[in-house]
Amino acid sequence: RLDQTAADAMHVWPPANAAQQYEIGGNAHTNSIYGVLSQPCQTAAGKSLMKDWLRQPVVDLNELTARHDAVEALVQQSATRDAIRSDALRLFNVDLHTLAQTLSQAENIAVRKSLAALYNLYLVAAQKLPLLNEHLANLQVGGMLAEMIENFAVIEHDMKKSIELVEQV
Repeated sequence: RLDQTAADAMHVWPPANAAQQYEIGGNAHTNSIYGVLSQPCQTAAGKSLMKDWLRQPVVDLNELTARHDAVEALVQQSATRDAIRSDALRLFNVDLHTLAQTLSQAENIAVRKSLAALYNLYLVAAQKLPLLNEHLANLQVGGMLAEMIENFAVIEHDMKKSIELVEQV
C-alpha cells in the first residue's frame, strides 16, 4: 500500500485545493497520475478500479503480467476495443456498485427508489450486458480477459430468469 506522503510527492492524486492546483499547474485531468490514467475510463466502476489499483499497486509478477497481456490484447484489437468503449460501456451509465447497495438496503429505503433500482438492474441485464458480451465475444484473447469474458457470459445467463420474471410482471 502506498502511504500518503509518497502519493503526494509523486502527485498520484489531484491536489486537494485550488492553491495547490495553481502551484502544480494543469487541471484536474492533467496534474496527477490518477487524472491522466483515469481520463479514458468510461464508467464510474472503471474510475473506481483505477483508484484501487493506484492505492494498492500489484506486487505479484504473475498478476502484473496478466494485466499487461490484457492491455496488449486490447491495444492490438483496436476496432473491437473501440466498439466496446463507444457502444457497450457508454450505455453503462448506471453505477453498479451504488445499484447493488440500494438493492441490498431495500427494506430501509422508499419503495419507489427500490423499484427504480430494480428497473435499472433490468436494463443492465436485458440490454446492456448482452451488447457488451456481443462485443467481448469478438475479442481473441486468453488469460485474464478470457476469464473475464467467461464471467460476463455466466452473469448474463444467470440474469435471464430474472429478466423473464420482470417481463412477465
